[in-house]
Amino acid sequence: MFKYIFEFSDKESKEFTVHVDKNEQPEDEPTSLPDWTVLSYKQCSNCPLTESEHCPVAKDIYKIVHTFSDVTSFEKVDVRVIGAAREYRKKCDAQTGLNSLLGLVMASSNCPILSRLKPMARFHLPFCSSDEVLIRTLSFYLMKQLFNYKEGDDCDMELHGLIKSYDELIVLNTCFAERIRNSVTQ
Repeated sequence: MFKYIFEFSDKESKEFTVHVDKNEQPEDEPTSLPDWTVLSYKQCSNCPLTESEHCPVAKDIYKIVHTFSDVTSFEKVDVRVIGAAREYRKKCDAQTGLNSLLGLVMASSNCPILSRLKPMARFHLPFCSSDEVLIRTLSFYLMKQLFNYKEGDDCDMELHGLIKSYDELIVLNTCFAERIRNSVTQ
C-alpha cells in the first residue's frame, strides 16, 4: 500500500491510498461511474476485454481525474509518498506528482495488459528517472527469465517479449490518453 499526499501552497491537501494488491483494497465500489469509464468508450485498440462493463484502469483513476480537474498541471505542490518501508517527498509541479501516482495506479490495476507491471508496482519508486525505469524494467524482466530457466521453461534472453510488451503499452498509453482527454469535456 502507498499513500500519496499532495499539499498545495494554499494549505489544501489531496490524499490517495493505492492498494497494489487489490485483495487488500477496501470495498468502496461507487454506485455510479462516469460514462468515460465504460469499457467501450474509446476502448484501447489492443484491449482483450469483452465482458467487463468498465475499463479497469478508468474505474481505478476516475476519482483522481475528478479530484484534480481544477488543478493546473504546472501548479507547485509538495508531494509525499508513504510506503511500508520508507517515505518520499518532492516539491514539484502537479503533473509530476500525478504522473507518479497514475503510473502506480495503472500498474496495479486489473487491466490484462498493465498487469504485467504489477511486480514492479509492489516495489514502486516514486518520481523515478528514465534511467531508473530502464534498470528496474530490465532487472524485473531478466529475473523472470532466470526463474523460467530454473523451472525448465523457455527464457527470453534476447528481450523479444519485453519489446513486444512495451509495444503493447505504447498502444495502450496512446489510446488511454485519448480517453482521458475526452473525459475532461464530459
